[in-house]
Amino acid sequence: SSGINAEYGYDFNDDGEICEKDLEKVVLFLIQPSVTGGNLSSDDRQKVVNNPHFKKRVDRMSGVMTHAIRKVIREMDMDDDGTISYLDFKHGMSKLNGFEESFKITL
Repeated sequence: SSGINAEYGYDFNDDGEICEKDLEKVVLFLIQPSVTGGNLSSDDRQKVVNNPHFKKRVDRMSGVMTHAIRKVIREMDMDDDGTISYLDFKHGMSKLNGFEESFKITL
């Protein structure tokens, strides 16, 4: 099949487009080890996540992340519908030399 999810795996809600929530999951997946301590056991990682200082840090990062995600969508969304369709994604990636191949998920 074709589409964003079939080719890239970023469409977590399977609606055929990348929305803010989908991009948020991608960003959290990419930064999670550095934020929560990628080498920690799951119990220790949970202690970090439940720490009030950690929660404040994540809250501060949340605004920055939301701003960055919205900027990515604005930059790639050619039809101004608030999401990134397969064609939007392909067009945006074609502008970035080598980026598309670096982030393709092969199952």
